[in-house]
Amino acid sequence: MSKESIYSITNEIQEFLLNAEKEGWDDQTIADTLMGLEGPLEDKVDNYLKIIANKEATESALKEESKTLNERSKVFGNESKRMKGVLLEMLNKLDKQNIKAPHGTIAKLKGRESVKVDNDKIDDKYWTYDTVKTLNKQQIKADLENDIKVEGAWIETSPESLSIRRK
Repeated sequence: MSKESIYSITNEIQEFLLNAEKEGWDDQTIADTLMGLEGPLEDKVDNYLKIIANKEATESALKEESKTLNERSKVFGNESKRMKGVLLEMLNKLDKQNIKAPHGTIAKLKGRESVKVDNDKIDDKYWTYDTVKTLNKQQIKADLENDIKVEGAWIETSPESLSIRRK
């Protein structure tokens, strides 16, 4: 049973609106055809408003479902991350770089270096100015790697991560 039948739309209008929706008619075609159907204009407008209300209710329900699915997605992502951490810890305890299994291979990846800074302590020479003030981390990294002290900046290596290749 369609949602429109809840509102007891006349059979002619109900059939028309269902067909128009299935066939993907544009709004102007629907309006023009509604005008050609028999019956008072107010009834046609009222029935059309009921359809709009249904569409808006469906939109609202879908947005809410989207939020719920997004939350579930985060839970699965966190579980996957935790499980990868367990495998990485196992590789470290076994002092192995990788393990091959029937459904894939796991391997430790070296952490990447990235420059971390305390923006309030960085000297002006490390900032570049365009329309917006941006930090020149490449210059900071080069100076740090060349043993030049840069107050408020240091090189930090991210933790090891796990690579999974699926077969």
